[in-house]
Amino acid sequence: MKKERSEMAVQKKSNVPLEETRKRATVLTRQRETVLISIPKARLLGLPEVDVDKEKRDYEHRKEAERRGLIANAYRPRPDTGYCVIENAQEVSLQNFLIQLMSVGLYYCGGKVESWLRDDRLMYKTILEFSRDQTKEQQISRMVRDEFSRYVFSVFVWANWRFRDEELGHEGGQYRLDTINCPDSKRMEENEKPERYLNLKGNTYEIVEG
Repeated sequence: MKKERSEMAVQKKSNVPLEETRKRATVLTRQRETVLISIPKARLLGLPEVDVDKEKRDYEHRKEAERRGLIANAYRPRPDTGYCVIENAQEVSLQNFLIQLMSVGLYYCGGKVESWLRDDRLMYKTILEFSRDQTKEQQISRMVRDEFSRYVFSVFVWANWRFRDEELGHEGGQYRLDTINCPDSKRMEENEKPERYLNLKGNTYEIVEG
């Protein structure tokens, strides 16, 4: 996997209005139900591939922001409704993080490879899911484990409210879904050890040195 710049790198927490930050940060009061690890430009073998409509997804996120009374583009040009917990931490290992997720009852539930066209180029993104729904639990493949033992990533962590029923909105209740976005990666040399790790810290996250 090559190290490349991503549109996610434009996110700037310091530019977000304080009131907007407060609204979005309420999600940290709720326990995580789902955690997604997203690796753009990656296409892990053995995972199902799905086509996505980015324009439709952006439209849906913009409408959701309106329903929640949020500024859709508070963090970046593309619309979202999440709270940015960690912004652009560099060369971070997720190897121990996978173990931590499972230790707090977030089971590996498989993944998928999303694909879409951008400027007539086919783009890929691998998404791995961890959930509290144990009925969906799967074994982590060796390929997935190797990915996180050999690479370190730039990391953005997002915590998001999600409606349980889109039709009902707030009346149908909400749950918390977190996304670990890893837009850039670096393959470590043999015997090289990571300098930074992503860890769970209660209902939030932290980057630990060494």
